[in-house]
Amino acid sequence: CRKDDLIEFAFFGGLGTYTITEGATKCDPNDSNTFEVGDWTINSDSTIFYITPNSSSQQVWAINNISEKEFILEGIGDFQVDGVIRSLTNTFVHQ
Repeated sequence: CRKDDLIEFAFFGGLGTYTITEGATKCDPNDSNTFEVGDWTINSDSTIFYITPNSSSQQVWAINNISEKEFILEGIGDFQVDGVIRSLTNTFVHQ
């Protein structure tokens, strides 16, 4: 149900924000179209990506690749806020 979600990263006036929208296929048809909203920053040498989803705890991701077509992040943490530590790789492709 999350395969058609759209993530938009915006950068305006020095502030980074992002929005994840559900796309055509929602996990629950009654869900809002907006899945998550948060803030993001990148450290000075573009190796670490910080996001703060839905005003909760900040997540720290290592940037493995960043280009015009691909953005690959790796992280370890409790990303689902369920007490389970996971290792995740997220690959974003610009189409």
